[in-house]
Parts: sequence; structure tokens; C-alpha cells
Amino acid sequence: MARLQEKPYENELYVCARCGYCREVCPVKKLNGFDKVCPRGKILLLKHFMEKKMPITKDMIWNWYYCCTCGYCAETCPVNIDFPTVVKDVRVDLVKRGLNPLEPFKIASTNILTESNPFGKPKSERTEWIPQGVKFSKRSDTLYWAGCTSAYWTTETARAVVSILRHINFDYNMLGGDEGCCGMIPVWGGGTEVSRQIAERNVRLIEDSGAKVLFTTCPGCYSTFKEDYPKLVGKLGFEARHTSELFSELIKSGRLKFTHKLNSTVTYHDPCHIGRFHGIFEEPREIVSAIPGVKFIEMDYNRRAANCCGGPMRTAFAEDSLTVAQWRVDEALSTKAEILTTFCPQCTINLRQGAATREATIEVLDLPILMARALGIET
Repeated sequence: MARLQEKPYENELYVCARCGYCREVCPVKKLNGFDKVCPRGKILLLKHFMEKKMPITKDMIWNWYYCCTCGYCAETCPVNIDFPTVVKDVRVDLVKRGLNPLEPFKIASTNILTESNPFGKPKSERTEWIPQGVKFSKRSDTLYWAGCTSAYWTTETARAVVSILRHINFDYNMLGGDEGCCGMIPVWGGGTEVSRQIAERNVRLIEDSGAKVLFTTCPGCYSTFKEDYPKLVGKLGFEARHTSELFSELIKSGRLKFTHKLNSTVTYHDPCHIGRFHGIFEEPREIVSAIPGVKFIEMDYNRRAANCCGGPMRTAFAEDSLTVAQWRVDEALSTKAEILTTFCPQCTINLRQGAATREATIEVLDLPILMARALGIET
């Protein structure tokens, strides 16, 4: 069997102070109860395997995929271990050694290569979400990337975004049926070659469109474009931005003005992959605060200390993912808010299902839906 040897992540394994701060905030530690699943446990166990030159077991592989990838551990680590990057590097090492990732990651990667989305939905259905009458400009240097989740699942989010842009006559372009998957799942699954193949295709299409700015509603797409693509294919010819950044700027410039009072109490969930990963905290809050009639209440754990919704675990650990969502919904319910909003289609799905299992009356909405309501737009 393959054995673990010295790798770029080895230094991180020996930097760990064994303090246990990470175990106190780790969602999978709360789920599983065993120390081996938290970052400290993963690190100590991997170090032991390396030092003893032990064969890699199935349990070891499972352990390194059992993670929310939320990055909360990195916020609490006193020696600044970037654990999400360690997770990626270890998974890449496992795959390179011929040790396949968990089956759901393999299935998702196959679906991306065949149908350009991880769900295995027909590629021909990708543009069915686009509202009738929506027009976009092939001459624009600004490109909207809907992403797989909004194109196939939370289609109301993508419809709201383009409806808002049409409402203010904002000039933008889309790839239509040529848009594919960003490749986030194989990136986090350790499939470097598959990830590079996907990245090269997407970069070619985006740059051929003449885009200088790409904005996307999906934090997973955003983080993959912004952080992972330059590592896979080199410097990009365009800037990746999250839709919250664009909308916040349009509000500040006076171009986007809300006209309908909502008269609702709202709380906001920070998506991990734009929040802790990239520091996008204030833009969504600026948008919520600009909506007339909204009373905004923060959850106790917010911004860098925000708890994860569990969404990234859905690929291989759907039941655990739902439990994490339930915990976050409970936090939202404690605020007495009527609406729980976020700026991520994956978070929206998970939180909505978490609320349903709680039989909670709180309404879970992706923020573009709330914005559309404040503009009098039906989605």
C-alpha cells in the first residue's frame, strides 16, 4: 500500500501546538465527538502515520474528507496554521498516490466532465432558469457567472440577479449554454488534473468573451476563481468578484435604489467561502441596511466567528450537513428574526432544509430575493 512521506504540508504538522482551540469550534468534532476528526486530531494522526511510515488506511482517507472546510479552525489557531489549505494539500497527495477520494467526490467529478455540473443534470437544461425577455450584451466586459447551484437548483437566485440588473439597465454578458462548472468539488477533492482541465476550459471561454470582470453569486465559484485558478493555470486576464460587492457599489453610487418597504426583522448568515476566506462581511450588511423597513439583528456568532451552515459537507455527508444547518437555524431563531438571509445558494439550500426540519416559521432567502422584493420585482 501507499505510504505517506514528506510533503509541503509537513511543516504545518510540526507547528501544531496541540492546544485544542480548533476542537472547540470544529463542526465535525461536535458531530462526531472523537478528537481524531478535528484539525488537531487529523494533524496528530497524520504525523504519526508519517513518522511510523504506516500504510494509509481507508479510515485515514475518510477522516481527511470529513470536514466542513469552513475555516473556523484557522481563525482560532494561535500558531496560524492555514488548515483548509492543509486539507487541500493532503487530499491532493492522497489522489496522486492513487488513493481515490470518497465515492461522492468521484461521481461529482465525473458528472462535471460529462454534463458540466456536479449534479449530473443535462447540460442542455443549464439555461432554463433565464427569464423570458432577459437580454445581455456580448460586447460587455462584465460577465455574470450563475454557477451550477443557481442554474439548476436555486434558480430563483439567478433570476433575481438578472432581473435586478435589467431593472437598472446594467450592461453585462453571460456565457449561456457555454457556462460550465467552476470545478470547486474536484479542487477540494484533490483531483488536480481534473481541476486544471476544468479551469483551462473556463478561463479560455471567459477571456474569449472579452470579460475583464467576472461576478458570481456563488461563494464557492468566487473562491475557486479567485484563489484556486491562479494556482492551476497562472495569472487570469479578468478579475473575479462576488455579486455582493457589485450590488453594494451600485447602492453607494445611487444607481440601485430600493423602493418598497419590507417591514421585516432580518438576520444574516455569513457564508464561509466569502466571509472568513475572503473578508466579504460588510457588503451584504450594507445591502440589507439599505432596504427600507428592515430591522437588522445580528446572530451572536457572526463575521469571522460565524458558524458554518454545513453546506460543503453535502457532497459526501448529507445527514451531518443537515445537522449543522439545524444548529445555525437555531441561532437565527434565537434572534426572533422573521427572515434569515445569506448570500450563497448552497447556504440557502442547507439552511432552508434545516429550518424545515425544525418546522420553523423563519423564512430563509438568498439576499438577491430580498433585494428583488424591495424593488417590487417578482421572481
